[in-house]
Amino acid sequence: MKDGFIKVAAASPPLRVADCAYNRQQILLFMEKAKDLGVNLLVLPELALTGYTCGDLFGQDTLLAGALDALEVITAATQGSSLVLVVGLPLEVKGRLYNCAAVLQGGKVLGVVPKRNIPGYGEFYETRNFTPGPGTVQDCRIGERWVPFGGDMIFRCLQLPDFCLGVEICEDLWVPQPPSARLAAAGATVIANPSASDEAAGKAAKAGGKAGEILSKVVTGANALLQGTAMLTLSQETRDMAGGLTLRDGNVEVNCAFETQLRVLREEMAAQVAGILFP
Repeated sequence: MKDGFIKVAAASPPLRVADCAYNRQQILLFMEKAKDLGVNLLVLPELALTGYTCGDLFGQDTLLAGALDALEVITAATQGSSLVLVVGLPLEVKGRLYNCAAVLQGGKVLGVVPKRNIPGYGEFYETRNFTPGPGTVQDCRIGERWVPFGGDMIFRCLQLPDFCLGVEICEDLWVPQPPSARLAAAGATVIANPSASDEAAGKAAKAGGKAGEILSKVVTGANALLQGTAMLTLSQETRDMAGGLTLRDGNVEVNCAFETQLRVLREEMAAQVAGILFP
């Protein structure tokens, strides 16, 4: 962060289904590239550590343990850097399996946000594997540490207090009252929405339109999609990023959001958000 600016990036690294070791290495490569670019917030796809389409493999202890091992390595790689990383993984908590996003910074897991709205329609069958996450915050164990677990969390930067990060996951954005609306009303200035999906005709255009429609009314957003694309949304402008944050051809797009602009946007949208939450 410099002169009140933050750099926000969404990345879609190449992944292999159920190959946590390979996915870990790809994510580490993208992290190093992001660090070189001075990125402050990097958003990776939903279930990035395992791949989204593992199906019933999500019920295998080997896969879940591999995801935690990969998370430990990636967490350690954030040590000594200002980079905040949002990465998706399956996580078992108290005998239930959740689709989660872990927020990492400074060699620590700051918190784990579970997906609240689990799709079970059309090409989606997440309800077969995952439990809807709680909104209230409790604790879960990651390695040797207990970390906050739940949907109602905002991660605030001490050096730039107006950088307040909220997290929701994919389908959460598509419901009538998304978690991002409540997070924004509670003070979040940036929403990270790690997403992934099975492929379907016309899905990219639909996703882009919805992200622009909702996030433009809430906060600055960063959205990482697993189909090999990524989107950054600022105000009413949504742009596709070919290949996301790629190492192959150096095609990188970084969204710079100014601290003062975030504050002004929040003031302008306060009445709209209040009208949605408290009709």
